[in-house]
Amino acid sequence: MKKHETRNKPLIKLTSHRFFSFTIVCMLFIASFTVVIMVLPDQATAAAAEKQYVSYAARDTYTSEYYPDNEYGYEEVLIVDPRHGALPSSHQINHFFVYMSVSSIPSNAYIYSADLSLYCWYKSGSGTHYHYCYRVSSSQSLFSEATTNWNNEPSYDTFEDSVTAGTGWKTWDVKDSVEAYITGSDINRGWFIKDSAEPDLANYVVKYHSDEYGTQSLRPKLEVAYCVPADVQTNAATSVTSTSATLNGVVVDDGGDECSYAFRHRLYGDAYGTGKIVYTGTLETNDPFSKPIGSLDEGRRYCFQPILNNDAGLSDWGTELSFLTAPGAMTEFTATPSGVRQIDLSWTNGAGGDGAYIEYSLTDDASWNPGDHTKVDGGDGLVAGTSYSHTSLDVNESYYYKAWPYASDETWTSDGTDIKPYGTETSVINDQTEDFPGQWFVVGSSNLHSCCEGESPDLEAALDGTNVWSHNVDETHWFIIDLGTNYTIGSVRGRSFSASDPTKVNIYVSRNSTFSEGTAEEDRAASDISTWQDTADWVTVDSTDKDGRYIKVEITDTEHESNYIMWGKPLDMGFNIFDVFVSNCLPEMKWSSNTSTPDSGSPISFDASESFDKGGSITSYKWDFDNDGYTDQTTADPTTTFSYNISGVYYPTVTGVDNASSENESQALAVTVKQKISVVNNSKNDGINYMTWGATASILASELASDLGLDTGDIIRKFDPGTGDWSTWLYMVGIDEPGGERDFTVNRWDHVQIHTNSDHMHSFTPDGEVNTSHNTTMIFDDINEGYNYITWSNDFAISPENFAASLGGSGVAGENVEFYVYKPATDTWLNYNPKYPDFATLTSIAPYDVICFRAPEHANIYYDTDDW
Repeated sequence: MKKHETRNKPLIKLTSHRFFSFTIVCMLFIASFTVVIMVLPDQATAAAAEKQYVSYAARDTYTSEYYPDNEYGYEEVLIVDPRHGALPSSHQINHFFVYMSVSSIPSNAYIYSADLSLYCWYKSGSGTHYHYCYRVSSSQSLFSEATTNWNNEPSYDTFEDSVTAGTGWKTWDVKDSVEAYITGSDINRGWFIKDSAEPDLANYVVKYHSDEYGTQSLRPKLEVAYCVPADVQTNAATSVTSTSATLNGVVVDDGGDECSYAFRHRLYGDAYGTGKIVYTGTLETNDPFSKPIGSLDEGRRYCFQPILNNDAGLSDWGTELSFLTAPGAMTEFTATPSGVRQIDLSWTNGAGGDGAYIEYSLTDDASWNPGDHTKVDGGDGLVAGTSYSHTSLDVNESYYYKAWPYASDETWTSDGTDIKPYGTETSVINDQTEDFPGQWFVVGSSNLHSCCEGESPDLEAALDGTNVWSHNVDETHWFIIDLGTNYTIGSVRGRSFSASDPTKVNIYVSRNSTFSEGTAEEDRAASDISTWQDTADWVTVDSTDKDGRYIKVEITDTEHESNYIMWGKPLDMGFNIFDVFVSNCLPEMKWSSNTSTPDSGSPISFDASESFDKGGSITSYKWDFDNDGYTDQTTADPTTTFSYNISGVYYPTVTGVDNASSENESQALAVTVKQKISVVNNSKNDGINYMTWGATASILASELASDLGLDTGDIIRKFDPGTGDWSTWLYMVGIDEPGGERDFTVNRWDHVQIHTNSDHMHSFTPDGEVNTSHNTTMIFDDINEGYNYITWSNDFAISPENFAASLGGSGVAGENVEFYVYKPATDTWLNYNPKYPDFATLTSIAPYDVICFRAPEHANIYYDTDDW
């Protein structure tokens, strides 16, 4: 292209911020200005992605000396003629003006080339002539096509370029003009074209196409090649360690030129440095780039930004992002038991570290990563400082810990992504023996569940031996202790200090905090205790080996200033006031099922293998599948299977029995057994099936078709009780639009007729889809003549006598309904009539048999699963 003709010429350009690898820099200190002389790269090898701008003439006109009052702005021709003879008739000088907008070129663009081109279609005369291009003076008004003539033509000043006159395309280099126009150093009034020999006696007429010429591609045009500063995006830092990181960015738009890049970074709170920025690389749009940095401080927040450089100059700095370097490694991470239910952790922070992120496990994993196990505080796992007390632990249990250092600064606190996987681990085994012979459970403030009058702060301090808990009002006082899990509780002990203690204390033990397993007498473990009076010595009371997790202490017979309670630390005497002797730990029951929504008759698997006994072993499992309080099955294995034949919602439980014959029941599971509904097509029913919608919630015909798995072309109709026919509502599967005007609503107790060309079977949940006690309806009308079909979809057989006995309905007794059963295995129909059982050929209804009911009149008839 012509635009590249100037690229081989060295250009001198003033700049204060851009450097190329091949720039020759000469610092000249003249009048306190720094002048950087740059030899730009050979622009013929510049990026091929440079931006192109093409503009056609917005206005143009020529003027004539011979006709000075004439305007030619709407002619299809622009004429150049240098003649100026002795006679007025030979005064034929013609030249022209052309204007094109460059306002859409950004003001910060770097111009590679700007070419003004016109097409010459006529030339007369001989010899060589040149056509000069000048800028129209910015002091002039923008010329008008309608009013510009020889008499008022605008003046011109700056010379731009010349071409040899002749036919074909002629192109002037107007790069300097375009640069001046977009930067605002000059005003765009257009260009003036004249013959270099003007005035002359020679006859040398040249004609160009104007902007009115019919073919746009031959009109005057301006072609500009340029680039603009690039656009950059900051990407998150990667490979962050304690002393290094990789900074990342991507070129969003190269601006039409290959880019080089650079980064700057700083410590959070500091300013960016003012040193030299070095650019490197050759990038285009969508290219990623990165830079590794090192010598960073441990545990500090760093901010960074990328920037791009191309021929148009520097881009804006990218969005500032930050990263946190890893703190130095922790040392001296230790764990020490403190009593039965607490472990104290301590460590020394590394350089830049402010604390630890800590997880624990009950298994001795060789290693793990952050997030693999449980956070110590139940929150974010971050612990500031150099120590942490892990409390409310289970007795006779091993605890394994692992810690990672974390860092914070003035504003930022590290989260999980900033935690680095190096540290140390340790394990602690609570000081109980594995066979659990029994030990005193030290009760402290962490075990307090609730107390009367809401005075828990005083009681918590008393339980820890740091204050006193006192009541001297005429009422009963109480507090409840939570041991964390179920135990066999052999004894309790307490000690008090006061002038006069109550004469009666009752102890209750329960598996739940509401003490609702039985009456108060059933929960009571010890009563009418009167020995806890005026002593700092332990007094032990037998609690008859009751099983439970919660202990309630009830103080009665208190009278104002006569008999009152004062437990804890009066004056300077400090001691704990309450302990529990646990002789056995009850099984911890954890279990699950492989499904919570089985089909009727389908086996469901139950698994209690995650259950355990801390002080012994589980020897047997007692399964109650219907939650009626009676054991349905006892196994030594923690897994079993069971089938529910009747649809409904069940809440099974399992009870573990340990080697000390102690029992503990699990939480109940919720199992929803679904009823199977079948739609069949055989020679007897010709694909016509009937059912009644028994659910409380309505359903669209399209939704019912989807649930039943119907095929394209199958039909669903609804019975119209007003007309007694099925023609009012009809929906064709795969043909009518779901939710459209033919898609009708099926409400509760609506009769539905289904036409199908194949067999389908689907399971519904009892509450949401099918009424469990009214599973089908048989009707008699002119269409079905009393014949109704279902498929026996249960996985068990039933006798025809029991099935007939289960039939019920409005107006028709079961014995008035005869039915036939189709046996697929033998392709035969067998009959049964309750009135004449001796003549029946049917002896059993097996799974997937097809039952054909014959109803003697129009009525609702259902079979009741509760009777099976």
